[in-house]
Amino acid sequence: MLESALEVALSEAEAVRAMQLCQVVAVTANLTVREWNFPFGGYGGLGVCADSVAVVEKALRNETRLFPLVMRGDAKAAFIAIASGELTRSLEGHEQLTDALREIVVALIHLPNDIQIEPHEIISTLDRISACALPTPFWSDRKERARLEKVKVSWARVFEPFQDDLRAVGGVLNQKQEL
Repeated sequence: MLESALEVALSEAEAVRAMQLCQVVAVTANLTVREWNFPFGGYGGLGVCADSVAVVEKALRNETRLFPLVMRGDAKAAFIAIASGELTRSLEGHEQLTDALREIVVALIHLPNDIQIEPHEIISTLDRISACALPTPFWSDRKERARLEKVKVSWARVFEPFQDDLRAVGGVLNQKQEL
Protein backbone atom coordinates (compact mmCIF):
# COMPACT_ATOMS: atom_id res chain seq x y z
CA MET A 1 0.00 0.00 0.00
CA LEU A 2 1.19 3.53 -0.76
CA GLU A 3 2.00 5.96 2.00
CA SER A 4 -0.50 8.74 2.50
CA ALA A 5 0.13 11.63 0.13
CA LEU A 6 0.51 13.86 3.19
CA GLU A 7 3.26 11.72 4.78
CA VAL A 8 5.82 11.96 1.98
CA ALA A 9 8.73 14.36 2.36
CA LEU A 10 11.28 15.27 -0.29
CA SER A 11 15.01 15.28 0.26
CA GLU A 12 16.82 18.48 -0.69
CA ALA A 13 18.00 16.95 -3.98
CA GLU A 14 14.46 15.72 -4.76
CA ALA A 15 13.05 19.17 -4.03
CA VAL A 16 15.49 20.78 -6.49
CA ARG A 17 14.67 18.14 -9.11
CA ALA A 18 10.95 18.58 -8.48
CA MET A 19 11.27 22.31 -9.19
CA GLN A 20 13.03 21.57 -12.51
CA LEU A 21 10.28 19.11 -13.41
CA CYS A 22 7.60 21.65 -12.43
CA GLN A 23 9.22 24.26 -14.68
CA VAL A 24 9.12 21.88 -17.62
CA VAL A 25 5.49 20.88 -16.95
CA ALA A 26 4.37 24.52 -16.64
CA VAL A 27 6.10 25.66 -19.84
CA THR A 28 4.98 22.61 -21.83
CA ALA A 29 1.39 22.93 -20.61
CA ASN A 30 1.27 26.63 -21.51
CA LEU A 31 2.70 25.98 -24.98
CA THR A 32 0.25 23.11 -25.47
CA VAL A 33 -2.71 25.29 -24.51
CA ARG A 34 -1.56 28.01 -26.91
CA GLU A 35 -0.72 25.77 -29.87
CA TRP A 36 -3.65 23.36 -29.56
CA ASN A 37 -6.22 25.97 -28.49
CA PHE A 38 -7.35 24.23 -25.32
CA PRO A 39 -10.16 26.25 -23.71
CA PHE A 40 -10.06 27.51 -20.10
CA GLY A 41 -6.26 27.62 -20.02
CA GLY A 42 -6.21 23.85 -20.44
CA TYR A 43 -8.04 23.20 -17.18
CA GLY A 44 -9.96 19.98 -17.66
CA GLY A 45 -8.54 19.24 -21.11
CA LEU A 46 -4.99 18.87 -19.85
CA GLY A 47 -6.29 17.44 -16.62
CA VAL A 48 -6.73 19.29 -13.36
CA CYS A 49 -4.45 20.33 -10.52
CA ALA A 50 -3.71 16.77 -9.42
CA ASP A 51 -2.59 15.73 -12.92
CA SER A 52 0.27 18.23 -13.11
CA VAL A 53 1.45 17.26 -9.63
CA ALA A 54 1.05 13.54 -10.39
CA VAL A 55 3.22 13.68 -13.51
CA VAL A 56 5.99 15.38 -11.49
CA GLU A 57 5.62 12.80 -8.71
CA LYS A 58 5.69 9.95 -11.26
CA ALA A 59 8.84 11.38 -12.90
CA LEU A 60 10.51 11.94 -9.53
CA ARG A 61 9.62 8.71 -7.72
CA ASN A 62 8.14 6.43 -10.40
CA GLU A 63 4.77 6.39 -8.67
CA THR A 64 1.94 8.72 -7.86
CA ARG A 65 -0.37 8.73 -4.87
CA LEU A 66 -2.89 11.14 -6.34
CA PHE A 67 -6.50 10.49 -7.29
CA PRO A 68 -8.40 11.34 -9.46
CA LEU A 69 -6.31 11.81 -12.60
CA VAL A 70 -8.31 12.98 -15.59
CA MET A 71 -5.87 13.96 -18.34
CA ARG A 72 -7.15 12.38 -21.55
CA GLY A 73 -5.12 10.60 -24.21
CA ASP A 74 -5.56 13.35 -26.82
CA ALA A 75 -4.25 15.93 -24.34
CA LYS A 76 -1.29 13.69 -23.50
CA ALA A 77 -0.54 13.36 -27.21
CA ALA A 78 -0.69 17.15 -27.68
CA PHE A 79 1.57 17.70 -24.66
CA ILE A 80 4.08 15.14 -25.98
CA ALA A 81 4.00 16.69 -29.47
CA ILE A 82 4.92 20.08 -28.02
CA ALA A 83 7.57 18.54 -25.76
CA SER A 84 9.22 16.59 -28.56
CA GLY A 85 9.18 19.47 -31.04
CA GLU A 86 9.55 23.16 -30.36
CA LEU A 87 10.42 22.82 -26.69
CA THR A 88 13.13 20.19 -27.18
CA ARG A 89 14.81 22.38 -29.81
CA SER A 90 14.66 25.46 -27.56
CA LEU A 91 16.29 23.58 -24.67
CA GLU A 92 19.38 22.51 -26.63
CA GLY A 93 22.44 23.05 -24.46
CA HIS A 94 20.43 22.90 -21.22
CA GLU A 95 21.01 19.27 -20.34
CA GLN A 96 19.24 19.25 -16.95
CA LEU A 97 16.05 20.71 -18.41
CA THR A 98 16.23 18.46 -21.48
CA ASP A 99 16.53 15.46 -19.16
CA ALA A 100 13.64 16.76 -17.05
CA LEU A 101 11.50 17.12 -20.17
CA ARG A 102 12.28 13.55 -21.21
CA GLU A 103 11.44 12.28 -17.70
CA ILE A 104 8.12 14.16 -17.76
CA VAL A 105 7.17 12.68 -21.14
CA VAL A 106 7.96 9.12 -19.96
CA ALA A 107 6.01 9.72 -16.74
CA LEU A 108 3.07 11.14 -18.68
CA ILE A 109 2.96 8.10 -20.96
CA HIS A 110 2.63 5.88 -17.89
CA LEU A 111 0.23 8.10 -15.92
CA PRO A 112 -3.16 6.45 -15.42
CA ASN A 113 -6.51 7.98 -16.29
CA ASP A 114 -9.25 7.63 -13.69
CA ILE A 115 -12.10 8.48 -16.04
CA GLN A 116 -11.62 5.12 -17.73
CA ILE A 117 -9.73 2.75 -15.46
CA GLU A 118 -8.15 -0.16 -17.28
CA PRO A 119 -8.50 -3.57 -15.60
CA HIS A 120 -4.73 -3.84 -15.01
CA GLU A 121 -4.86 -0.51 -13.11
CA ILE A 122 -7.65 -1.37 -10.65
CA ILE A 123 -5.42 -2.33 -7.72
CA SER A 124 -3.05 0.62 -8.10
CA THR A 125 -6.08 2.93 -8.41
CA LEU A 126 -7.46 1.60 -5.12
CA ASP A 127 -4.05 2.25 -3.55
CA ARG A 128 -4.11 5.85 -4.79
CA ILE A 129 -7.65 6.36 -3.47
CA SER A 130 -6.55 5.11 -0.07
CA ALA A 131 -3.40 7.26 -0.08
CA CYS A 132 -5.38 10.43 -0.87
CA ALA A 133 -8.33 9.89 1.41
CA LEU A 134 -8.58 12.11 4.45
CA PRO A 135 -10.93 11.36 7.35
CA THR A 136 -14.26 13.11 6.78
CA PRO A 137 -17.83 12.49 7.93
CA PHE A 138 -18.15 10.24 4.86
CA TRP A 139 -14.80 8.44 5.16
CA SER A 140 -13.89 6.86 8.49
CA ASP A 141 -10.23 6.24 7.83
CA ARG A 142 -9.66 2.80 9.35
CA LYS A 143 -13.01 1.33 8.32
CA GLU A 144 -12.85 2.57 4.71
CA ARG A 145 -9.21 1.55 4.23
CA ALA A 146 -10.12 -1.95 5.44
CA ARG A 147 -12.99 -1.99 2.95
CA LEU A 148 -10.63 -0.97 0.13
CA GLU A 149 -8.21 -3.73 1.13
CA LYS A 150 -11.02 -6.30 0.84
CA VAL A 151 -11.83 -5.03 -2.65
CA LYS A 152 -8.13 -5.24 -3.60
CA VAL A 153 -7.92 -8.83 -2.37
CA SER A 154 -11.00 -9.72 -4.42
CA TRP A 155 -9.52 -8.19 -7.57
CA ALA A 156 -6.17 -9.87 -6.92
CA ARG A 157 -7.99 -13.23 -6.89
CA VAL A 158 -9.69 -12.37 -10.19
CA PHE A 159 -6.36 -11.47 -11.78
CA GLU A 160 -4.31 -14.29 -10.20
CA PRO A 161 -4.38 -16.52 -13.33
CA PHE A 162 -3.20 -13.56 -15.42
CA GLN A 163 -0.24 -12.32 -13.32
CA ASP A 164 2.35 -12.68 -16.10
CA ASP A 165 0.07 -10.97 -18.61
CA LEU A 166 -0.61 -8.11 -16.20
CA ARG A 167 3.09 -7.53 -15.62
CA ALA A 168 3.59 -7.41 -19.38
CA VAL A 169 1.16 -4.47 -19.67
CA GLY A 170 2.37 -2.70 -16.54
CA GLY A 171 -0.34 -3.90 -14.17
CA VAL A 172 0.36 -4.62 -10.55
CA LEU A 173 -0.59 -7.20 -8.00
CA ASN A 174 0.78 -5.76 -4.79
CA GLN A 175 4.05 -4.56 -6.33
CA LYS A 176 5.38 -1.21 -7.60
CA GLN A 177 5.25 -0.44 -11.29
CA GLU A 178 8.55 0.34 -12.92
CA LEU A 179 9.12 2.39 -16.05
